[in-house]
Amino acid sequence: MNIHTLHIYGYGKFTNQTFRLPSTNLHLIYGLNESGKTTIMSFIESMLFGFPKTKRYEPKAGGVYGGMLEAVHPAFGNIRIERTAGKPDRVNVFLEDGSIRSEDFLKKLLSNMDRQLYKAIYSFDVFGLQEIHKFNRDKIGRFLLFSSLFGSDAIANMDASLTKAQEELFKPNGRKPELNRELDHLKRLSEELKKAKAREDEYHFILDGKRTAEAAIKENEQLLEDVVRNIAICEQAIEIHPLAKEERRLKGQLQAAGEGEDRFPESGLFELEKYESHLHPKEAQLKALEEKKRDLEKQSSALLPLQAYVRHEGQIEEILSEYPVYQSYKENITALTEQLKQADERVKAGAARLSIEDESQILIIDTTYDYEWKLQEAIRAYLQLREQKRVLDERFEQARADLEDAEQAYAELSEEVMPDDVRKQKEKNVSRLEAAGGKAEKREDLLRQLSLLKKEEKEREKRRKTAAASAVFTAFAACLAALFFQQWLLGGFIVLAAVLYLFSLKKAAPSSAAAFIREQLEGLEGDASDHAPELTSLREELWRDDQNRRFLIAKQAELRQKEADYERAIQQFEEWEKEMFPYQEQTDRFLKELNLSIDPSFLSDAYALIKELKEEIAKKREMERELARLEKKRASFEKRLNNLASSLGHSEGSVQESIFRLKHELDLQKEKLRQKQEADLSLQHTLEQMKELAGEAEYFKSRIAELFQKAGANDRDSFLELAKQDREKKELKAKLASIEAELGKKDENVVRLASGHTLADLENQLAGAKETKALTEQRLKEEREKAALLLAEQRRLEESGTVSELTHEVELQKERVAVLAKKWASIKLVRQAVKNRMDDHKKIRLPKLLQTAEAFLKPLTGERYEKIYFSENPDSMMVMRTDGAVFHAHELSQATCEQLYLAIRFALALSHQNDINLPFQLDDSFVHFDHDRLKKVIDMLKQLSGKEQQIFYFTCHEHVKAAFREEEVMMLSSLAEKEATSN
Repeated sequence: MNIHTLHIYGYGKFTNQTFRLPSTNLHLIYGLNESGKTTIMSFIESMLFGFPKTKRYEPKAGGVYGGMLEAVHPAFGNIRIERTAGKPDRVNVFLEDGSIRSEDFLKKLLSNMDRQLYKAIYSFDVFGLQEIHKFNRDKIGRFLLFSSLFGSDAIANMDASLTKAQEELFKPNGRKPELNRELDHLKRLSEELKKAKAREDEYHFILDGKRTAEAAIKENEQLLEDVVRNIAICEQAIEIHPLAKEERRLKGQLQAAGEGEDRFPESGLFELEKYESHLHPKEAQLKALEEKKRDLEKQSSALLPLQAYVRHEGQIEEILSEYPVYQSYKENITALTEQLKQADERVKAGAARLSIEDESQILIIDTTYDYEWKLQEAIRAYLQLREQKRVLDERFEQARADLEDAEQAYAELSEEVMPDDVRKQKEKNVSRLEAAGGKAEKREDLLRQLSLLKKEEKEREKRRKTAAASAVFTAFAACLAALFFQQWLLGGFIVLAAVLYLFSLKKAAPSSAAAFIREQLEGLEGDASDHAPELTSLREELWRDDQNRRFLIAKQAELRQKEADYERAIQQFEEWEKEMFPYQEQTDRFLKELNLSIDPSFLSDAYALIKELKEEIAKKREMERELARLEKKRASFEKRLNNLASSLGHSEGSVQESIFRLKHELDLQKEKLRQKQEADLSLQHTLEQMKELAGEAEYFKSRIAELFQKAGANDRDSFLELAKQDREKKELKAKLASIEAELGKKDENVVRLASGHTLADLENQLAGAKETKALTEQRLKEEREKAALLLAEQRRLEESGTVSELTHEVELQKERVAVLAKKWASIKLVRQAVKNRMDDHKKIRLPKLLQTAEAFLKPLTGERYEKIYFSENPDSMMVMRTDGAVFHAHELSQATCEQLYLAIRFALALSHQNDINLPFQLDDSFVHFDHDRLKKVIDMLKQLSGKEQQIFYFTCHEHVKAAFREEEVMMLSSLAEKEATSN
């Protein structure tokens, strides 16, 4: 059975998800941790075998717990297995023929395999291989043996637990096991009981006397019972003696009346009444139906429709059915006329906007997509270039204005520049004046130093005033605090400190450096006072001229830049004219082709209007054709209506009046025809009823005649006389039957005794039996008194001794020993069954399974090992290498042991394919294998999957995924990835 689709309604983290598996038999389910691999494994097992009882996978977000599994079965084709949670679980198996089966069918389909057996055979993970690591060298062989039977060491564990439980109950020479202790206790109790009985011989003598008395009591009780039974028989025989006498008398009367000559039919009188009760109503119904037939014939002859309407019924029906269509024609004609008028107005208005007089000119205009695309492209390019020209015009005007401003500024600044000869003359004068007064520069330096000193004095004065104000405020606040806290000495000290600080901040004397600079200036003042104004004026003129010359150079560079911009604007305008020329030609050509004389910027709108007008004209002409067709249909209907009315002899009138008259007359004639058909049908039904009733009446008459003939009667009176004689004979038989029934309830011996003896004989026998009863009761009373005395003596001895208590304890101990013995025997039986199963497996199944496992071991070990043997002493596996060397399982390396275990497990699963072929589920089973061993295992899995064996391999390792083909891999997104995506 191959699974191809999983529909999960709600299972663990999955809700309303569908997983469609590839068409291959080998599937790698790849996903990171928490992506749902274990959930999918559990889902497959749950759909096949039921939901787990311990670790459940109810959906986290609520909803239906369960899903559906689609698979292909070799016998039933495509099947679907649906399972949802409930009490009990709801299971449906949908077959390909549409039938739905229950869970019992699914169990048969799976050969009654359960989840535990499936996981042991078809599902194993890396922990199965790691089991080998836990065993010592002596136990590895037995583990492999048990794996070949059940996939793991479960049977070994079960045998060990059974052995432990058995030894806890009983050991041959043990003392601590429970059954050993109970047996010892029973032995001690038995010895004590024997000793107690030996001391009480009198007790046994009393028991023997008691048993003799009890035997005599039973004998007398049996005798008394027999006597009482005889008395009862005699009394019953006396009681039924009159009935036996009456039975003999009735039998004699029946014999005299001729018991064997019964010809009268059983329940003959009842049958006569039954036939007559059926015959009389049917004869009355026949008379009523005759009257009804005459009335219906009169009605049928009176209801005759007009033949003209009958002949033309089809034409009338056709006209009436077409009348709504005729009305729709009129409505459509009115609507089309109005639409045609509006369309014509729209076409004329659009043609007027385009200055086109003949609308046929619009129809010949090309409105194909190619033509429109070319026109739109040309207009778009034309408009873009026009917009570009506007930008170029603005740039040109701006460049021209900027150039004029730059030329004017350059000319104005050129006028302010000093001529070269004048400048040279002024420079000579400056040199002359500097040579005459060399102390001018020193005077300027002293002036700058004096200015800096003045600025520093102003800053120091400002800081001194700020510090004084701060000191006054601090002293005032301190005084207020001292007054508030009454600290007079502290306040006085603070005021004194403030006064001293203010005294230290008194105005400082002028700086000595400033006085020294002023003295030097006064010394230089007299020397430079004559030439200083002229020299300063010349220097200022030369400095201004230097500035103007620098500005003139900058203006000259700016002027050159503006000239270049102006030239560039002119060049761009020339390039625009070259680019504009072909689009201008295309636009003019389109205007000419469309017969338009408008601005090209409106050409696109005009073309769109032409397209609309062309479509409108086409619609208008289509409406004109439709209007002509509807007018023709309306005229044809009116003509046929007038012809039909004339043939029926109606006067002329409107269409509505003619239709109403035709419908009214047709309905009237159809109603007559319907009533006539109903009358004819009723007449036919009446005739059939009369025929049926006549046949039934004849039948009952023949049955009555047969009844008279069977009874031997000539007529009804003789039949009634014979019925009376038959009734009297039946009464005698009934009385006899009642007596026989009453006697049948009695014992046969009683009836035989009453029939064979007279009443006097019976009374004598009863008297003798009563005497015997009295003697027996007396003997029974004596024996009972004797037994009572012995019983009292026995109880006295038992109460005085320990025999009874020990006897009771021995019996209870025997029961406890029996219970434990049964429990021990049941455990032994189970162990024997396991041993028998193991022996059967070793002798029959194991050789075939090892032969299959050899086919897997060779490729897994790289052809280094070729044979697998089983050694019974001890139970272990042996393998033979290609060179002939044989090794026990515990002599192999860890890697070879794992490969041997894999070969046995796969062989075990394939051995169950005859019953059912289920998919393998491998959960990262080979994650610890090296690259070479992993490649060999995957090659073996691919070989297995090629033989219609489906395999699921679940992994989260990238290097394992890389060993599979892309079509064999199904990706599962991890929970972390989903959360990251949602965020």
